[in-house]
Amino acid sequence: MKDTFFYYLRDKRALAAVLALLLATIGLSFLLLSTVPVIQEALPPEEGELDLRGKHLTVDQYLRLQETNPDREIRWNVPVGSETFDSFSETLTLPGYTAADREMLDYFPRLKSLNASGSTDYDALVSLWEESPGYEVFWSVPLGRRTVSSNVESLVLKSGEQGADELKEAVSRLPGLRRV
Repeated sequence: MKDTFFYYLRDKRALAAVLALLLATIGLSFLLLSTVPVIQEALPPEEGELDLRGKHLTVDQYLRLQETNPDREIRWNVPVGSETFDSFSETLTLPGYTAADREMLDYFPRLKSLNASGSTDYDALVSLWEESPGYEVFWSVPLGRRTVSSNVESLVLKSGEQGADELKEAVSRLPGLRRV
């Protein structure tokens, strides 16, 4: 009976090879099974909302799910910067908003307002405001010892409060300002 499988397992090297193969198979199975559930939840296509909040979902995965489920609203955690937000959020507060965050805002279909107070990427904020994206965008601009909201339409300055250069810079960051 030297030709049987168990006869060859007596050799320590053969036993080690079989155990290594078994462990590799278990590890690969675990890896595959841990990434599949997000996609499997979307199948078969049904009516209504697909809630994937709490799952790690990339933009590419979201787009694939959207293709395979065109009649469903997909609720997921949208990555913006180093944070994630519910895609059904109506209000976002992004004090670190930059131009790199712009494309992610398109994944918030119910967004009504974006508060970017604290952001200093004024060119990106003014550009977004000029796009009129369908939601309110506001931020704050330092002006001397005070902070002015971007949605201000008129500004009263006290004599000697600001220098001409500082005022000119602040005005360029306040696109809604009509009167100083």
